[in-house]
Amino acid sequence: MAWQDIEWYAGKHGELLGTSQTDARGIAEMEGGSISGIFSSVMGEIGGYSVKYLGTDEYLPSEDHGRVVPLFDIGS
Repeated sequence: MAWQDIEWYAGKHGELLGTSQTDARGIAEMEGGSISGIFSSVMGEIGGYSVKYLGTDEYLPSEDHGRVVPLFDIGS
């Protein structure tokens, strides 16, 4: 789905981190927010992030959830 708005949240629809739009291939990247926004929220650190597409007359709404995996453990 090209040129569609996507909302990014910390956790499962916690704090809104930002919005972005899919590109010509239907791929969206977080803009107007950042991964640091996920980690600054306890909900984001524990619950990852979620994305939400509100849908249109042509396309049904959709949402998904992902987790954030740290590249290293600072406690070790």
